[in-house]
Amino acid sequence: MSTTHREATTLADRLARWCRIPTHADNGDGQRAMADELVAVLTPIAGRVQVESVGPHRLPVVRAWSHSRTTLPVLLVGHFDTVPHDGAETTPDVQMRDGRVIGRGTADMKGGVVVMIEALSRVEAGPDAPSWQVVLVPDEEIGTPWSRTILREAAAQSGAALVFEPATANGGLVRHRKGVGTVTIDITGKAAHAGRNPWEGRSAIAALAAVVPPIESLTDRAAGTYVAVTTAAGGTAANIIPARARLQIDIRCDSSAESERVLTGIGRAARSEERRVGKECRS
Repeated sequence: MSTTHREATTLADRLARWCRIPTHADNGDGQRAMADELVAVLTPIAGRVQVESVGPHRLPVVRAWSHSRTTLPVLLVGHFDTVPHDGAETTPDVQMRDGRVIGRGTADMKGGVVVMIEALSRVEAGPDAPSWQVVLVPDEEIGTPWSRTILREAAAQSGAALVFEPATANGGLVRHRKGVGTVTIDITGKAAHAGRNPWEGRSAIAALAAVVPPIESLTDRAAGTYVAVTTAAGGTAANIIPARARLQIDIRCDSSAESERVLTGIGRAARSEERRVGKECRS
């Protein structure tokens, strides 16, 4: 299934256009514009195309099915959301260099979606095309909180599935991905004036800072487990001991045993700091 230079240029132009659309999960307008693009290229080759809205922001899930066939379909899965692009500009920066498209989402995974749809168009143009269904989701980068039900239902109705995430660095087929989890810890302290009576306060930010090292120490590179505190926030004013703080933890691991170890360790770190602060209050 060779590709001519003209075809490759057309696909590169399509990818660049798509990557200039900001589609992180907080940009519903950009996501809906991207969904319109996907519907436009799927409609000529699919038997049916539909867009379903999910989540509190009514983000679009794009679905398509082949013309009616009798076999169990092959499920083709992808996502068109990206992590937020750098800077405050409305349009993400995308560059074309020596026939390559460089920018946010080119590989992960608008590039994969371009490949998926082009492959489908060629399969449909040939003989004995199989049954297939496509599910393209808008929330993968944040853990698919809203589209996972659709994915599960589609998988249950399929005989096989292909996910068009990027290949390995050497171009090899990816057979599995790490499990992903996000843990949020809310910390409650006690507010006090930082200049008048700070000793009466209990800093939620200080407690937050104390739990970060033991939590991140749960990383085990040999086991393929990575634990990182990725966001931290707290406080209300420059002269007030902070009574509230929150941190979020990103977890990547290969087994349920590692997941349980990490979650147990996070709970242990939180309880240890809680006991320390309680003891300090009583002394």
